[in-house]
Amino acid sequence: MPIWPYTDTSTTAWYHDGIHYCLEAGLIVGYRGGIFGPDNDLTRAMMVQILYNREGHPAVDAGSPYEDV
Repeated sequence: MPIWPYTDTSTTAWYHDGIHYCLEAGLIVGYRGGIFGPDNDLTRAMMVQILYNREGHPAVDAGSPYEDV
């Protein structure tokens, strides 16, 4: 998946290769409406989702003590 559909990204910006890798690897998909948010803060919930995606969406049968994940 290329970076160009996101209206808030640039193919010449410092983050281009990193975002492109994450999109190709299926780690992140960005926000609705064609927004990626390259300058947004990464929340704990987002990081958990990235790690979950990296592991191939394993089955989860336990809860979490954290309300934001």
